[in-house]
This record gives sequence, C-alpha cells and structure tokens, in this order.
Amino acid sequence: MTGKQPGGDIRSRKKTWLWIQTHQEQPQELKSFDTLPDNERVTATLTLFEQLKLHEKSMQLALHHKNNAIQALNELNLEPKQKLFFLQFADFLLGRDY
Repeated sequence: MTGKQPGGDIRSRKKTWLWIQTHQEQPQELKSFDTLPDNERVTATLTLFEQLKLHEKSMQLALHHKNNAIQALNELNLEPKQKLFFLQFADFLLGRDY
C-alpha cells in the first residue's frame, strides 16, 4: 500500500518499533537470523513478529496514544469545529492500510 518493498526495513536492518520489541522479548532468536540470506531472514523475522503478536501490541499502543491525545485535546479551550481536524487526522492514522 505504501509502495515500499515488503520486508524492506528488515532487509536494511532498520531498528523499527517491531524490531526493538522483538529484540527485547527474543534477542537470541532474532540474533540467530543474522546469518540467514535476506529472503529467509525476512520470513523468519515476520514469523517471529506474528508469534509475538506485535501487530496487536502496536495497535494497542497506538490506541493508547490516541486516547491520550484526545484527552489533551479536550483540555484545550477550542471549539468542537477546531478539534475536528485533529480527531479526523488521528482516525486516519490508525485506520490507514500500510
């Protein structure tokens, strides 16, 4: 959906939130993937992401931050119309396909 290569962050060894969470929970297993060819490393890493339920955890974290942002927004002295942009933007960010 984004035009990025599937597994591109894994291939380039970017330290994304998913990688950091995996490193905290399964550092040895993640390290064991280092010597694998790229395609195998991507598959193994994505499988580990799934096993650790990182998609669900990331969505929970995103919702937590969205709720905190809405609470902070509600504490501001703004008209409902002024808040609407930020509420719609938060919904867009959490609802988009990656």
